[in-house]
This record gives sequence, C-alpha cells and structure tokens, in this order.
Amino acid sequence: MKRPIRISLKIKLMAVISALVAVCLTLVIGLFTLLVSRDMRLSAEDNNFLINRRVAASAEAIIANAIANADFLLESARTERSADYFTLFFKKNRDILAVAMPPSTFIVHEAFFLAYHIDRAAIEAFIIDHTEALGKAAWGQTQIVNATPQFQSPVIALFFQQEKGNAAVVFLAYRAFEDFFPAGANASLLINDAGDALISPDTNLLLAGANLFSDPFVRTVLEAGEMSMQKIYTDNEGTVFFGAFQKLPGYNACVLTTIPSGIAFEGVYSIIRRNIYISFIIFTVCIVFIWFWTRRITRPLRELSEAARRIEEGNYHIEIDMRSGDEIGSLCESTRNLALVGQERDRLIDALGKFSNKSVIKRALRGRLLPGGRESEITVLCARLYSWVPLTQEFEGSALVQVANMFFSLVFESVQKTGGSIADFSGGELCAVWGAPEKIGDKKTNAHAALSSALQIRDALAAYNASRRPLLNAGFGIDSGSAYCGYVGTKDRLEWTIAGLPVMNARWAEGENPRLATDILITENTRKLGGKDFVYEKMPAVTVKGKREVLESWALLGAAGATRTLGELREELDFRGIEYERGV
Repeated sequence: MKRPIRISLKIKLMAVISALVAVCLTLVIGLFTLLVSRDMRLSAEDNNFLINRRVAASAEAIIANAIANADFLLESARTERSADYFTLFFKKNRDILAVAMPPSTFIVHEAFFLAYHIDRAAIEAFIIDHTEALGKAAWGQTQIVNATPQFQSPVIALFFQQEKGNAAVVFLAYRAFEDFFPAGANASLLINDAGDALISPDTNLLLAGANLFSDPFVRTVLEAGEMSMQKIYTDNEGTVFFGAFQKLPGYNACVLTTIPSGIAFEGVYSIIRRNIYISFIIFTVCIVFIWFWTRRITRPLRELSEAARRIEEGNYHIEIDMRSGDEIGSLCESTRNLALVGQERDRLIDALGKFSNKSVIKRALRGRLLPGGRESEITVLCARLYSWVPLTQEFEGSALVQVANMFFSLVFESVQKTGGSIADFSGGELCAVWGAPEKIGDKKTNAHAALSSALQIRDALAAYNASRRPLLNAGFGIDSGSAYCGYVGTKDRLEWTIAGLPVMNARWAEGENPRLATDILITENTRKLGGKDFVYEKMPAVTVKGKREVLESWALLGAAGATRTLGELREELDFRGIEYERGV
C-alpha cells in the first residue's frame, strides 16, 4: 500500500535551505551589528569626552578672563572714576554686566540695566542673599552662582577674591558662553557644586533656578572624587545616555556633556535597517532561486515516483524524459531499464499465456511454484460447445479450428473481464474458475463474477448466432464450494489444476442442460451465494450417480430485474442442435 505524502520533498528542501539562508543572514547581520555597535560606542564615548573637555576648557578660559577684567576694573576704579572710562570698559567687555565689591563699589553696564529695567538695588539684594558665597570668595574659594532668576535674563555671578580678605563679584551674561554650549546632539551643561544649573542651552532651566542633584548623573558627578570621567547612565525617565564631565580646577563648577544612546547609535540603527532591507531582498531572491532549483530536482523525482507507482501496479509502459549526468539522471535511466524489463516480462507472459494460465505464469516468473496446493473457496464454470460433434463432421482442418477459436475467444474475454482464470480446455469443452489461483474476493464475490460471466457469454453467443454461421450452441454448469487448487507433477514439470466436488458438480450441471432444455444450470450452493442479484427458476432435483444426496439445480434466467421466463428463454435460444447431439 502506497504511503501518503504528508510533506513533499520540494517543501522540505525549500524549508531547510531557506532556514539555512535565514540563519546565515541573521548571523552576519548580528555579528556586523555587534562589531559596528562596539565601534560606534567607543567612537561616541570618545567624541562626547572630547567635546566635554573642549567646552570645559573654553568655559574655564571665559570665567578666568571675566574675573581678570573685573579685577582690573576694580583696581582702575580706585584712581579713575570717570563715566567715559567705565563706558569704554563695558563696550570692550560687552558680556560683563556689572562689577561690585561690597559694600561701596558698584559698577554697572547702564545700557543693559536700562534695557531690562534693573536697578542697582537688585544687585545689592542679590549679594545680600549670597553672603555665604561672598564669604567663601574672600578666603580664596571662587564661587559661581546662577543669577538668572533675579535678572530674568541668563546671567551668572562670579564671586572671587579681589585681595586677601576682600571679595568681589562680576555678573557675566550667558552670551559669553553661547558659542560653546549650543543646542544639539551633544548637550553641555555648567553646574556648581550644589547642583544648580548655571549655563545651559535650555534657558527655561536657568530662569527656573533648577537644581539637578536628583539627576543620577549629576549626583554621580558631585559625589565623584575624580576630576573627569565618562560613563553610560539611565536618567529618571529611563533614557540611556553617554555622559562625560570635567571639573573646573579652582572653581566650584563642573561641565557635563551628554548624548542619548539612541542618537549616538542612529548610524548603527540606520545600517541595521539598510542591512535588513538588503537581507530581505537577498532572501527573496534566494527563495525564488531555491524554488526553481528544487523544482528541477523534484520534478524528475515526482516522475520517478509516478513511474514506480505504475510499475507497482503492473503498468510498465512509462515515459521519463530526464537526462542528466548526476545521480537523479542515473536513477531515471535505471527506472527506464526496469520498465523495459517489465515490458519484456509482459510480452513473455502474454506469449506463454496463450498456452497456460497467466496467473500461474506470473507465479512461475516470481519463482513461487512448488508441488502442492491448498483448499480454497472457489466457483467453477464448465462449458461445452454442444454443436461440436456435428461441426467435426461438417468442417475439417483449419475451418474447424477457426470455429472452436471463435467460441473460446468469446468465453475467454468474459472470464478474464470478471477476474476468472481458465483452468483447462480441450476440444469443445473448457473449465473456468474464480477465486484461484489469484483471489478476487470472498466466495460471494466469486459466485457473482461467475454468474455475470455466464450471462455475458450467453449474450455474446446470441449476438454471434444472429448474424453468422454455423450456429454455436453451448451449455454451462456452475457450482461453488471448497476445492483443492495447486500444482501437481514434479519439480521439473508442473501443472496447475483444481480438484473437488465443485468441479464434479459443475460438470454434472453442464451435462444436464440438454435434458432440461436450459443453457445455464447452477447448483443450490451457487444460487445461495448469488442471492437476489439474479433471477432463477427451480429445476427438478436429481440423484447424481455415485452420490446419495439429491442435487438441487436452478436455471439462470438473468440478472436482477429480468422478466423473461424459462419458456421465453427457450424460444430465444435454439435448442434443436442440442437435441440432435444428445438425442433428447
């Protein structure tokens, strides 16, 4: 029995190769992403750290320059107090908004104060609020404070030591740092040691006087003992950053520079997306190529599978149009040769079948013939050409043989069509059997096949007699039962035969046809197996010579649904030839 194909070889090949291609592409993309990500990370960290150091150096220089200029102004103010001098100073140092040395010296940039409506009292109030910073500055600890909330403009206050024991303050505008703290991917921020934002591209942060100590990176920077460091951190919102810081020596300030990892790795993500698109295209092309390639392999395999199935069924007339130099081509060639051998075997069986039973010949070719046999449930049909004796007197030689061949051909065709086999024949007689040597079903199937075959032969003889001469009148006897079926003889010469009561009863039934004026006479055994699928008429019971029991017989009128009676059947058939031969 042929096993059903659950998954075709084509699908398996496509699945396996596609999986391999997908795995390889995934490994390549993964390895590439890993290496590029590592390089990009190092590059992003180095670049961020470099920007941080550059911004810190610039901020330190601006702060130092502002303090130096303010100190120079205060020294000059001791001897020169003209308004023109101060105006010239602020014109050259436009980022310095005011310089003060409490409690007496307050020098302001009049234009700025008038534009923002700020008076001198605001400066004095700011200094009073930051007395602690002023005190630290007096002892040499420069302090930087965010003055933006008081001035409502980005401004920082630098508290520094003017001379030992005295402190001064210079107010510096944000625009002095603007070129070094731009808004962008790498954002820089200046904070003091309290975590207050001093310089930032986000002016709202400065106006709010924000303290950033709660930020994880700011807290790490303020608690760190190192002057500079870089690290990866996650902020309070869960965003990952690359961060770097540089503390300004001599000042209570530190420059922070950060960049989100998403921006730092944007180049990597772009490359990954591009590689995914390219991989998808490559994978699609590979799938198309694999489809055509597997089709080239599986098409001949399908042809071979179909050829093998047909050979298994006994059909050796196959065509395989596949020639290649690989193993599949060799397999195709071997299958073609196997088919040729099978065709030669069929020709041999057909040739020998003219002289013996084809089923026996097939068994012989398989080497399965040994003397002996077994009991089998069979149905036997015995046939006799009743006009044989008159024909031998009327015809001679080849003409007589042609008439006999015509009769046998009609019988053979019907027997083989219904699955039966010819056991033997001679002169005008033959014996056919169903159920041996090859089984076609159970005993009921055998009986139905034999009855159907007999009716077909009756119709064929009627058609022949209607248009041709001489008339062929024949009778048939059918019986069913258990009989010996096997091979008799020696290991060098065997004959297939059947022996038992079914053969004897079928011959007896065939011999009773002339006396009972019937053409198909069956026994009770066969009638029971035929059942209601056929129409019969009971004939007189007789005692068979050599047997004690009475043998019941039935005339076969037709298949189920037939309406003619035995009398009508006798009128349709010509029984005068039978009466002439048997003398009834």
